[in-house]
Amino acid sequence: MMARQNIDSGTPWEAVAGYSRAVRVGELVFVSGTTAHDEQGQLHGGDDAYAQAACILKKIAAALKQVGARFRNEIITGMGGQQILLEDPAGNPIELFQPGRR
Repeated sequence: MMARQNIDSGTPWEAVAGYSRAVRVGELVFVSGTTAHDEQGQLHGGDDAYAQAACILKKIAAALKQVGARFRNEIITGMGGQQILLEDPAGNPIELFQPGRR
């Protein structure tokens, strides 16, 4: 039987609902539905969909890193703003950009 590794992100409802942010069994990693809520259950980013997406991708990347998996897409933050580089299922590049706040 393969070992199972559960990864929790610390949100209050994980223990209540009985799920993990990610689960690794052998070479397979399963990531649960992810929201932009912090450890206290507060929504990150308010109505800003980009801020929510960046928060969600950071949570997924952290969970994948904890199980030793590689996150192929990068979240880059600089003076000009924040950029997320993604690939669609066909391998085409997608760039999401949020200008910096002034």
